Amino acid sequence: MKGSTKILLINNKTNVVEETFEDENLITNALSNAFYLPTQYQRALGAANASGDSLLKWQNALMPPNRNALGGILLWDNVLEESVDNIYPPNNVKNIGYAGGNYSGSNPLRGTFNSLESGIITGGWRNVWDFDTAKCNDKIIKAITLTHVNGGDNGWASPEETTTSSKGYIIESLFFSRSEESHKALGFVENGNDLQNDNNVMLYCYFPSSTTVMLYKRRKPNFRRIQISDINPYGSSDDFDVSTITLPSVNSYRKPKNAYLEGSTVHLVNYKTDTSIEHIRINLSDYSISTTIINVSGVSGLLSTSSAILFFNNKYVAVFDNGKILELTDAGVFIKEIYTVTFASTMCLSTYMGKIFLSNNSSSTTSKDWLTYELDTNVRCIRSNTTYTVGQIIESKLRYPLMVTDSMTRYQHTSITASNHYLGSINNLSTPITKTSSYNMKIVYDVLDG
Repeated sequence: MKGSTKILLINNKTNVVEETFEDENLITNALSNAFYLPTQYQRALGAANASGDSLLKWQNALMPPNRNALGGILLWDNVLEESVDNIYPPNNVKNIGYAGGNYSGSNPLRGTFNSLESGIITGGWRNVWDFDTAKCNDKIIKAITLTHVNGGDNGWASPEETTTSSKGYIIESLFFSRSEESHKALGFVENGNDLQNDNNVMLYCYFPSSTTVMLYKRRKPNFRRIQISDINPYGSSDDFDVSTITLPSVNSYRKPKNAYLEGSTVHLVNYKTDTSIEHIRINLSDYSISTTIINVSGVSGLLSTSSAILFFNNKYVAVFDNGKILELTDAGVFIKEIYTVTFASTMCLSTYMGKIFLSNNSSSTTSKDWLTYELDTNVRCIRSNTTYTVGQIIESKLRYPLMVTDSMTRYQHTSITASNHYLGSINNLSTPITKTSSYNMKIVYDVLDG
């Protein structure tokens, strides 16, 4: 597919088009990635679960692409890297306008779909969105991207937004529970084979006691032995290889949320004392174990038994009892403060696409928001919800917008989730546009086959 954009600034008093901007644009890999899933999960997730979610349901939500998968638009205050693999914006670029379906509300950043001017064109489809004189005023627009229609309806949260004004991070979940035991999905074990082959194995982690850890490997289906009468193996215990490993010391404070998979090594990083971190490495090839105790005394406050701790890129990221999230060297030496949470509870740290994410609730009240933050040079709240706990994103090697998440309080509800937020195209404007209250703005986006 290929696309082009036309932006019209229309004088509100004379209804005359005073400025026209036209550009061609790049269609990214977001849409093809959204249909992608490693082979071993296509069969296991084909059937609906108790919540009615399924891989088919998500893929159907992308169709037809003209009004769903690419049916929303996002406006940005800076240019974006022009690459087919750039489908997640850096958090120093601000979303300053958005539109998806029909809308008549007062949100100053949200436009509305123009159904009269949208439709079939020669060789493709045209979508048109209108931003009237009350929308996107005094915003300098430097880039425009397509996204899912639901992503266009909600926009993409900006770095300076408060937790209560987050536009949300809309998902559909595909749950696959091994059992009722608490566990965490760590991701795919590396084996040097291509991701599209069925050789990658999902790993789960569970602590049944203070001295043991259980690792569950989800086996790949043997497609050479599939028979026409086979049923879906979803939820079957035969899908897993289970290993129980005796750890070298007693620790009652180990939690699956602090486990991390790097290549074929499992890092178990947990509270040991209020001034030390226990770091256990397990080699999955032979289950050999090494243990290190990291002294963090005098860094900033104390660790608590519920501390979220992450080992990532040979560094530690830890939440202390004063709410400070700090980055430390592999020897426990202070590097920098990343963020401070106002209320630290039920939190998880996780990584995805080289970024660090924090999930926690925002207060001790019953109306608290469950939040997911992207922690970077700037901090962006990418999801806020008051009714249920958000999951932690897990490094999965699935191609965005598919990822693996895990509930913070009910670990058995591990899921593959599909996000409606992505960059479906990239159109850096050759001339930045400033929208004011004197103009209505019309964005015409053509997507052509071939």
